[in-house]
Amino acid sequence: MSLAFSDPDSETAILRLITSRLWSSLEPIDKAAAVLRPEDFAVPMHAAVYGTALALHADGQPVDLLTIQERLGEAQLRSFGSGTLGNGMAALTRLLTLGDDHLAPALLPDCCRRIAELSRKRRLYRALSETLESAGALTPDEILSQLERQIEPLRESSAGAVESFSQLAGRMEDYFEGRLCGRETIPTGFAQLDRILRLEPGHLAVVGAYTSVGKTAFACFIACTAVRKEIAFGFLSLEMEAEEIGARLVALLGSFAADAWSPGNYITEDQRRILRDSIAKLEQLDSFLTAPRDFRLAKVRSAVADMAKRGARLVIIDYLQLIKADLPKNSKREEVLDVSRALKLMARENHIAIIALAQLRREAETSGHPSIHHLQESASIEQDADSIILLHRPQKGEILDGWVEEAAAKLDKNRHGQTGCCRIGFHRRLGAFVELGEEEEA
Repeated sequence: MSLAFSDPDSETAILRLITSRLWSSLEPIDKAAAVLRPEDFAVPMHAAVYGTALALHADGQPVDLLTIQERLGEAQLRSFGSGTLGNGMAALTRLLTLGDDHLAPALLPDCCRRIAELSRKRRLYRALSETLESAGALTPDEILSQLERQIEPLRESSAGAVESFSQLAGRMEDYFEGRLCGRETIPTGFAQLDRILRLEPGHLAVVGAYTSVGKTAFACFIACTAVRKEIAFGFLSLEMEAEEIGARLVALLGSFAADAWSPGNYITEDQRRILRDSIAKLEQLDSFLTAPRDFRLAKVRSAVADMAKRGARLVIIDYLQLIKADLPKNSKREEVLDVSRALKLMARENHIAIIALAQLRREAETSGHPSIHHLQESASIEQDADSIILLHRPQKGEILDGWVEEAAAKLDKNRHGQTGCCRIGFHRRLGAFVELGEEEEA
Protein backbone atom coordinates (compact mmCIF):
# COMPACT_ATOMS: atom_id res chain seq x y z
CA MET A 1 0.00 0.00 0.00
CA SER A 2 2.73 2.50 0.94
CA LEU A 3 4.47 2.00 -2.41
CA ALA A 4 1.23 2.30 -4.38
CA PHE A 5 0.19 5.56 -2.72
CA SER A 6 3.52 7.37 -2.44
CA ASP A 7 6.06 9.10 -4.67
CA PRO A 8 9.38 9.44 -2.80
CA ASP A 9 11.14 10.95 -5.84
CA SER A 10 8.63 13.82 -6.06
CA GLU A 11 8.88 14.37 -2.31
CA THR A 12 12.66 14.60 -2.64
CA ALA A 13 12.38 17.04 -5.56
CA ILE A 14 10.09 19.32 -3.54
CA LEU A 15 12.47 19.33 -0.57
CA ARG A 16 15.47 20.11 -2.78
CA LEU A 17 13.65 23.02 -4.39
CA ILE A 18 12.45 24.68 -1.18
CA THR A 19 15.92 24.38 0.40
CA SER A 20 17.84 25.62 -2.65
CA ARG A 21 19.12 29.20 -2.46
CA LEU A 22 19.10 29.41 -6.25
CA TRP A 23 15.32 29.97 -6.18
CA SER A 24 14.90 31.94 -2.97
CA SER A 25 13.42 34.94 -4.76
CA LEU A 26 10.54 32.80 -6.05
CA GLU A 27 9.48 31.78 -2.52
CA PRO A 28 8.75 28.14 -3.41
CA ILE A 29 8.32 27.25 0.25
CA ASP A 30 5.27 29.57 0.45
CA LYS A 31 3.70 27.83 -2.52
CA ALA A 32 4.38 24.41 -1.03
CA ALA A 33 3.03 25.44 2.39
CA ALA A 34 -0.27 26.50 0.81
CA VAL A 35 -0.89 22.90 -0.31
CA LEU A 36 1.15 20.48 1.81
CA ARG A 37 1.42 19.60 5.49
CA PRO A 38 4.31 17.56 6.94
CA GLU A 39 2.06 14.52 7.39
CA ASP A 40 1.34 14.52 3.63
CA PHE A 41 4.84 13.14 3.03
CA ALA A 42 4.88 9.32 2.98
CA VAL A 43 8.54 8.96 3.97
CA PRO A 44 9.02 9.80 7.69
CA MET A 45 12.38 11.47 7.08
CA HIS A 46 10.88 13.65 4.37
CA ALA A 47 8.02 14.66 6.70
CA ALA A 48 10.47 15.61 9.47
CA VAL A 49 12.65 17.67 7.11
CA TYR A 50 9.65 19.46 5.59
CA GLY A 51 8.21 20.27 9.02
CA THR A 52 11.57 21.67 10.09
CA ALA A 53 11.78 23.78 6.93
CA LEU A 54 8.34 25.26 7.62
CA ALA A 55 9.31 26.07 11.22
CA LEU A 56 12.51 27.83 10.10
CA HIS A 57 10.61 29.82 7.48
CA ALA A 58 7.97 30.85 10.03
CA ASP A 59 10.77 32.12 12.30
CA GLY A 60 12.25 34.18 9.47
CA GLN A 61 15.36 31.98 9.27
CA PRO A 62 17.12 30.77 6.10
CA VAL A 63 16.03 27.33 4.92
CA ASP A 64 18.98 25.25 3.72
CA LEU A 65 20.98 22.14 4.56
CA LEU A 66 22.91 23.73 7.41
CA THR A 67 19.98 25.40 9.17
CA ILE A 68 17.82 22.28 8.85
CA GLN A 69 20.63 20.10 10.20
CA GLU A 70 21.06 22.41 13.19
CA ARG A 71 17.33 22.66 13.94
CA LEU A 72 16.77 18.88 13.68
CA GLY A 73 19.24 18.12 16.43
CA GLU A 74 21.40 15.10 17.15
CA ALA A 75 18.63 12.71 18.21
CA GLN A 76 16.60 13.23 15.04
CA LEU A 77 19.70 12.93 12.83
CA ARG A 78 20.62 9.65 14.51
CA SER A 79 17.17 8.29 13.65
CA PHE A 80 17.91 9.02 9.96
CA GLY A 81 21.16 7.04 10.20
CA SER A 82 20.01 3.92 12.04
CA GLY A 83 21.36 5.26 15.32
CA THR A 84 24.58 6.74 13.94
CA LEU A 85 25.01 10.51 13.81
CA GLY A 86 27.41 10.41 10.88
CA ASN A 87 25.11 8.24 8.81
CA GLY A 88 22.18 10.50 9.60
CA MET A 89 24.04 13.64 8.47
CA ALA A 90 25.11 11.85 5.31
CA ALA A 91 21.51 10.79 4.60
CA LEU A 92 20.32 14.38 5.01
CA THR A 93 23.04 15.65 2.68
CA ARG A 94 22.11 13.08 0.02
CA LEU A 95 18.45 14.01 0.35
CA LEU A 96 18.89 17.76 -0.11
CA THR A 97 21.95 18.21 -2.32
CA LEU A 98 22.87 15.13 -4.35
CA GLY A 99 21.33 14.04 -7.63
CA ASP A 100 20.37 15.71 -10.90
CA ASP A 101 16.59 15.44 -10.60
CA HIS A 102 15.94 19.11 -9.78
CA LEU A 103 12.33 20.31 -10.00
CA ALA A 104 11.60 23.39 -12.11
CA PRO A 105 9.80 26.03 -9.99
CA ALA A 106 6.93 26.20 -12.49
CA LEU A 107 6.16 22.53 -11.83
CA LEU A 108 6.06 22.89 -8.05
CA PRO A 109 2.26 23.50 -7.67
CA ASP A 110 1.36 20.40 -9.70
CA CYS A 111 3.91 18.29 -7.84
CA CYS A 112 2.56 19.46 -4.47
CA ARG A 113 -1.00 18.69 -5.47
CA ARG A 114 0.05 15.16 -6.48
CA ILE A 115 1.64 14.54 -3.08
CA ALA A 116 -1.48 15.89 -1.34
CA GLU A 117 -3.73 13.57 -3.36
CA LEU A 118 -1.54 10.57 -2.57
CA SER A 119 -1.75 11.50 1.11
CA ARG A 120 -5.55 11.52 0.95
CA LYS A 121 -5.49 8.09 -0.73
CA ARG A 122 -3.34 6.69 2.07
CA ARG A 123 -5.69 8.04 4.73
CA LEU A 124 -8.68 6.65 2.83
CA TYR A 125 -6.98 3.25 2.61
CA ARG A 126 -6.34 3.29 6.36
CA ALA A 127 -9.98 4.21 7.06
CA LEU A 128 -11.21 1.34 4.87
CA SER A 129 -8.76 -1.10 6.46
CA GLU A 130 -9.74 -0.17 10.02
CA THR A 131 -13.42 -0.54 9.20
CA LEU A 132 -12.93 -3.92 7.52
CA GLU A 133 -10.96 -5.22 10.51
CA SER A 134 -13.97 -4.65 12.77
CA ALA A 135 -16.63 -5.49 10.17
CA GLY A 136 -17.35 -8.94 11.57
CA ALA A 137 -18.93 -7.51 14.71
CA LEU A 138 -20.95 -4.81 12.92
CA THR A 139 -24.22 -4.71 11.00
CA PRO A 140 -24.14 -3.44 7.39
CA ASP A 141 -25.65 -0.10 8.50
CA GLU A 142 -23.03 0.26 11.24
CA ILE A 143 -20.26 -0.44 8.73
CA LEU A 144 -21.60 2.25 6.41
CA SER A 145 -21.94 4.74 9.26
CA GLN A 146 -18.38 4.09 10.44
CA LEU A 147 -17.05 4.50 6.92
CA GLU A 148 -18.96 7.76 6.44
CA ARG A 149 -17.65 9.11 9.75
CA GLN A 150 -14.04 8.40 8.77
CA ILE A 151 -14.36 9.53 5.16
CA GLU A 152 -16.11 12.87 5.86
CA PRO A 153 -12.92 14.69 7.01
CA LEU A 154 -11.19 13.56 3.82
CA ARG A 155 -14.08 14.94 1.76
CA GLU A 156 -13.86 18.35 3.41
CA SER A 157 -10.08 18.48 3.00
CA SER A 158 -10.47 18.32 -0.78
CA ALA A 159 -11.15 22.06 -0.99
CA GLY A 160 -8.83 23.92 -3.33
CA ALA A 161 -5.48 25.28 -2.21
CA VAL A 162 -5.10 28.86 -1.03
CA GLU A 163 -4.59 31.28 -3.92
CA SER A 164 -3.24 34.80 -3.88
CA PHE A 165 -5.19 37.48 -5.70
CA SER A 166 -2.35 37.72 -8.22
CA GLN A 167 -3.19 34.12 -9.19
CA LEU A 168 -6.90 34.92 -9.43
CA ALA A 169 -6.50 38.22 -11.29
CA GLY A 170 -6.13 36.60 -14.68
CA ARG A 171 -9.58 34.99 -14.30
CA MET A 172 -11.44 38.02 -12.99
CA GLU A 173 -12.29 39.69 -16.29
CA ASP A 174 -13.55 36.42 -17.72
CA TYR A 175 -15.62 35.90 -14.54
CA PHE A 176 -17.39 39.25 -14.92
CA GLU A 177 -17.89 38.78 -18.66
CA GLY A 178 -19.48 35.43 -17.83
CA ARG A 179 -21.81 37.09 -15.35
CA LEU A 180 -22.76 39.71 -17.94
CA CYS A 181 -23.85 37.13 -20.51
CA GLY A 182 -25.20 34.64 -17.95
CA ARG A 183 -22.75 31.98 -19.11
CA GLU A 184 -23.32 29.59 -16.20
CA THR A 185 -26.58 30.94 -14.83
CA ILE A 186 -29.42 28.41 -14.70
CA PRO A 187 -32.79 30.10 -15.40
CA THR A 188 -35.91 29.29 -13.39
CA GLY A 189 -38.21 30.30 -16.26
CA PHE A 190 -39.86 33.05 -14.20
CA ALA A 191 -38.70 36.33 -15.76
CA GLN A 192 -39.12 38.50 -12.66
CA LEU A 193 -37.27 36.00 -10.48
CA ASP A 194 -34.45 35.49 -12.98
CA ARG A 195 -33.77 39.23 -13.05
CA ILE A 196 -32.68 39.16 -9.39
CA LEU A 197 -31.67 35.52 -8.77
CA ARG A 198 -28.42 34.12 -10.11
CA LEU A 199 -28.57 30.33 -9.78
CA GLU A 200 -25.07 29.09 -10.63
CA PRO A 201 -22.83 26.05 -10.03
CA GLY A 202 -21.89 25.78 -6.37
CA HIS A 203 -25.10 27.45 -5.20
CA LEU A 204 -27.69 25.96 -2.86
CA ALA A 205 -31.20 27.37 -3.30
CA VAL A 206 -33.96 26.40 -0.86
CA VAL A 207 -37.61 26.61 -1.94
CA GLY A 208 -40.00 26.63 1.01
CA ALA A 209 -43.77 26.31 1.20
CA TYR A 210 -46.34 24.74 3.47
CA THR A 211 -48.25 21.62 2.46
CA SER A 212 -50.32 21.76 -0.77
CA VAL A 213 -48.96 25.12 -1.97
CA GLY A 214 -46.96 23.40 -4.69
CA LYS A 215 -43.24 22.98 -3.91
CA THR A 216 -42.95 20.04 -6.29
CA ALA A 217 -44.97 21.84 -8.97
CA PHE A 218 -42.61 24.83 -8.71
CA ALA A 219 -39.58 22.53 -9.00
CA CYS A 220 -41.11 20.78 -12.02
CA PHE A 221 -41.56 24.14 -13.77
CA ILE A 222 -37.83 24.88 -13.26
CA ALA A 223 -36.95 21.39 -14.50
CA CYS A 224 -39.02 21.92 -17.64
CA THR A 225 -37.29 25.26 -18.19
CA ALA A 226 -33.99 23.34 -18.04
CA VAL A 227 -35.31 20.95 -20.69
CA ARG A 228 -36.26 23.83 -22.99
CA LYS A 229 -32.82 25.44 -22.46
CA GLU A 230 -31.10 22.06 -22.98
CA ILE A 231 -29.63 22.05 -19.48
CA ALA A 232 -29.21 18.53 -18.10
CA PHE A 233 -30.71 18.11 -14.63
CA GLY A 234 -31.37 15.52 -11.97
CA PHE A 235 -34.50 15.15 -9.84
CA LEU A 236 -34.18 13.24 -6.58
CA SER A 237 -37.55 12.67 -4.91
CA LEU A 238 -37.87 11.26 -1.42
CA GLU A 239 -41.66 11.69 -1.51
CA MET A 240 -42.82 10.38 -4.91
CA GLU A 241 -41.95 7.55 -7.28
CA ALA A 242 -39.71 8.34 -10.25
CA GLU A 243 -42.63 7.52 -12.59
CA GLU A 244 -44.82 10.11 -10.85
CA ILE A 245 -42.20 12.82 -11.22
CA GLY A 246 -41.62 11.83 -14.83
CA ALA A 247 -45.36 11.99 -15.54
CA ARG A 248 -45.61 15.50 -14.07
CA LEU A 249 -42.69 16.71 -16.17
CA VAL A 250 -44.09 15.16 -19.35
CA ALA A 251 -47.53 16.70 -18.71
CA LEU A 252 -46.05 20.14 -18.01
CA LEU A 253 -43.86 20.02 -21.13
CA GLY A 254 -46.95 19.12 -23.18
CA SER A 255 -49.21 21.62 -21.36
CA PHE A 256 -51.85 19.00 -20.57
CA ALA A 257 -53.41 17.76 -17.35
CA ALA A 258 -52.08 14.34 -16.36
CA ASP A 259 -55.49 13.30 -15.00
CA ALA A 260 -56.88 13.55 -18.55
CA TRP A 261 -55.34 10.11 -18.99
CA SER A 262 -57.86 8.39 -16.75
CA PRO A 263 -60.25 5.48 -17.33
CA GLY A 264 -63.26 6.48 -19.42
CA ASN A 265 -61.60 9.52 -21.06
CA TYR A 266 -61.22 9.65 -24.83
CA ILE A 267 -57.65 10.40 -25.96
CA THR A 268 -57.19 11.83 -29.45
CA GLU A 269 -54.27 11.09 -31.75
CA ASP A 270 -53.07 14.70 -31.30
CA GLN A 271 -52.94 14.15 -27.53
CA ARG A 272 -50.92 10.98 -28.05
CA ARG A 273 -48.52 12.84 -30.35
CA ILE A 274 -48.05 15.59 -27.75
CA LEU A 275 -47.35 12.92 -25.13
CA ARG A 276 -44.73 11.20 -27.32
CA ASP A 277 -43.07 14.54 -28.18
CA SER A 278 -42.82 15.50 -24.49
CA ILE A 279 -41.31 12.14 -23.58
CA ALA A 280 -38.79 12.51 -26.42
CA LYS A 281 -37.66 15.92 -25.12
CA LEU A 282 -36.82 14.46 -21.74
CA GLU A 283 -35.17 11.42 -23.29
CA GLN A 284 -32.98 13.43 -25.66
CA LEU A 285 -31.65 15.62 -22.86
CA ASP A 286 -30.69 12.53 -20.83
CA SER A 287 -31.91 13.95 -17.52
CA PHE A 288 -32.03 11.79 -14.42
CA LEU A 289 -34.83 10.86 -12.02
CA THR A 290 -34.46 8.80 -8.88
CA ALA A 291 -36.61 7.95 -5.89
CA PRO A 292 -34.34 6.18 -3.38
CA ARG A 293 -35.84 4.01 -0.65
CA ASP A 294 -32.91 4.92 1.59
CA PHE A 295 -33.23 8.50 2.85
CA ARG A 296 -29.80 8.62 4.48
CA LEU A 297 -27.44 11.45 3.61
CA ALA A 298 -24.83 9.04 2.25
CA LYS A 299 -27.33 7.74 -0.34
CA VAL A 300 -28.32 11.26 -1.37
CA ARG A 301 -24.66 12.26 -1.67
CA SER A 302 -23.94 9.25 -3.88
CA ALA A 303 -26.94 9.95 -6.13
CA VAL A 304 -26.03 13.64 -6.53
CA ALA A 305 -22.41 12.79 -7.38
CA ASP A 306 -23.56 10.22 -9.95
CA MET A 307 -25.91 12.73 -11.62
CA ALA A 308 -23.15 15.35 -11.75
CA LYS A 309 -20.67 12.90 -13.30
CA ARG A 310 -23.22 12.09 -15.99
CA GLY A 311 -23.61 15.73 -16.97
CA ALA A 312 -26.30 17.25 -14.75
CA ARG A 313 -25.78 20.96 -14.03
CA LEU A 314 -28.81 21.22 -11.75
CA VAL A 315 -30.11 18.77 -9.13
CA ILE A 316 -33.51 19.17 -7.45
CA ILE A 317 -34.13 17.43 -4.11
CA ASP A 318 -37.66 16.91 -2.79
CA TYR A 319 -37.44 17.50 0.13
CA LEU A 320 -34.77 18.55 2.62
CA GLN A 321 -36.36 17.58 5.95
CA LEU A 322 -36.89 13.98 4.79
CA ILE A 323 -33.14 13.33 4.51
CA LYS A 324 -31.72 11.43 7.47
CA ALA A 325 -28.25 12.04 8.89
CA ASP A 326 -25.87 9.11 8.59
CA LEU A 327 -25.42 8.92 12.37
CA PRO A 328 -28.20 9.28 14.97
CA LYS A 329 -28.67 12.84 16.28
CA ASN A 330 -30.05 14.12 19.56
CA SER A 331 -32.59 16.37 17.85
CA LYS A 332 -34.13 17.22 14.49
CA ARG A 333 -32.31 20.56 14.63
CA GLU A 334 -28.92 18.78 14.70
CA GLU A 335 -29.99 16.52 11.85
CA VAL A 336 -31.11 19.41 9.62
CA LEU A 337 -27.85 21.20 10.47
CA ASP A 338 -25.86 18.24 9.10
CA VAL A 339 -28.06 17.88 6.05
CA SER A 340 -28.12 21.54 4.98
CA ARG A 341 -24.36 21.86 5.35
CA ALA A 342 -23.82 18.65 3.38
CA LEU A 343 -26.05 19.88 0.53
CA LYS A 344 -24.03 23.08 0.24
CA LEU A 345 -20.80 21.05 0.12
CA MET A 346 -22.30 18.76 -2.55
CA ALA A 347 -23.08 21.79 -4.74
CA ARG A 348 -19.52 23.07 -4.45
CA GLU A 349 -17.73 19.73 -4.78
CA ASN A 350 -19.73 18.67 -7.86
CA HIS A 351 -19.86 22.17 -9.42
CA ILE A 352 -23.63 22.06 -9.80
CA ALA A 353 -26.60 24.06 -8.57
CA ILE A 354 -28.84 22.34 -6.04
CA ILE A 355 -32.46 23.29 -5.39
CA ALA A 356 -33.70 21.74 -2.15
CA LEU A 357 -37.40 21.90 -1.38
CA ALA A 358 -38.30 22.47 2.27
CA GLN A 359 -41.39 22.31 4.43
CA LEU A 360 -42.76 25.36 6.24
CA ARG A 361 -44.44 25.17 9.63
CA ARG A 362 -48.25 25.17 9.54
CA GLU A 363 -48.42 28.60 11.16
CA ALA A 364 -47.26 30.05 7.84
CA GLU A 365 -50.72 29.36 6.42
CA THR A 366 -52.41 31.96 8.61
CA SER A 367 -49.71 34.61 8.84
CA GLY A 368 -49.96 36.13 5.37
CA HIS A 369 -46.76 35.93 3.36
CA PRO A 370 -44.38 33.30 4.77
CA SER A 371 -40.93 34.27 6.02
CA ILE A 372 -37.65 32.49 6.71
CA HIS A 373 -38.48 31.82 10.36
CA HIS A 374 -41.39 29.65 9.17
CA LEU A 375 -38.87 27.11 7.79
CA GLN A 376 -38.65 24.06 9.99
CA GLU A 377 -35.26 24.29 11.76
CA SER A 378 -34.67 27.54 9.86
CA ALA A 379 -31.39 28.69 11.48
CA SER A 380 -29.11 26.13 9.81
CA ILE A 381 -30.94 26.32 6.47
CA GLU A 382 -30.69 30.11 6.42
CA GLN A 383 -26.97 29.92 7.15
CA ASP A 384 -26.09 27.40 4.43
CA ALA A 385 -28.43 28.43 1.61
CA ASP A 386 -27.27 30.95 -0.99
CA SER A 387 -30.89 31.85 -1.68
CA ILE A 388 -34.25 31.09 -0.10
CA ILE A 389 -37.46 31.31 -2.13
CA LEU A 390 -40.79 31.15 -0.29
CA LEU A 391 -43.95 30.32 -2.23
CA HIS A 392 -47.31 31.85 -1.43
CA ARG A 393 -50.80 31.27 -2.83
CA PRO A 394 -53.42 33.46 -1.14
CA GLN A 395 -56.53 31.54 -0.06
CA LYS A 396 -58.67 34.08 -1.88
CA GLY A 397 -56.25 34.91 -4.64
CA GLU A 398 -57.26 36.89 -7.70
CA ILE A 399 -58.28 34.82 -10.74
CA LEU A 400 -56.15 36.28 -13.53
CA ASP A 401 -57.26 34.37 -16.58
CA GLY A 402 -59.65 31.42 -16.55
CA TRP A 403 -57.81 28.72 -14.60
CA VAL A 404 -54.84 30.90 -13.54
CA GLU A 405 -54.81 32.39 -10.02
CA GLU A 406 -52.26 34.77 -8.55
CA ALA A 407 -49.29 33.45 -6.58
CA ALA A 408 -45.93 34.78 -5.42
CA ALA A 409 -42.32 33.65 -5.19
CA LYS A 410 -40.67 35.67 -2.45
CA LEU A 411 -36.87 35.77 -2.63
CA ASP A 412 -36.25 36.25 1.08
CA LYS A 413 -32.49 35.64 1.02
CA ASN A 414 -30.09 36.23 -1.85
CA ARG A 415 -26.40 36.01 -1.02
CA HIS A 416 -25.45 37.24 -4.49
CA GLY A 417 -27.91 40.08 -5.11
CA GLN A 418 -31.09 41.81 -4.09
CA THR A 419 -34.22 40.27 -2.59
CA GLY A 420 -37.81 40.85 -3.67
CA CYS A 421 -41.27 39.39 -4.24
CA CYS A 422 -42.02 38.11 -7.74
CA ARG A 423 -45.57 37.73 -9.07
CA ILE A 424 -46.30 34.38 -10.75
CA GLY A 425 -49.41 32.35 -11.56
CA PHE A 426 -50.78 28.95 -10.60
CA HIS A 427 -52.82 27.03 -13.19
CA ARG A 428 -55.43 25.11 -11.21
CA ARG A 429 -56.38 22.79 -14.09
CA LEU A 430 -52.79 21.77 -14.83
CA GLY A 431 -51.74 21.84 -11.16
CA ALA A 432 -48.67 23.82 -12.17
CA PHE A 433 -47.06 27.19 -11.68
CA VAL A 434 -46.89 29.30 -14.82
CA GLU A 435 -45.06 32.38 -16.01
CA LEU A 436 -47.27 35.46 -16.37
CA GLY A 437 -47.27 37.49 -19.55
CA GLU A 438 -45.98 41.07 -19.40
CA GLU A 439 -49.50 42.50 -19.43
CA GLU A 440 -50.48 40.28 -16.47
CA GLU A 441 -47.37 41.31 -14.53
CA ALA A 442 -48.09 45.01 -15.00
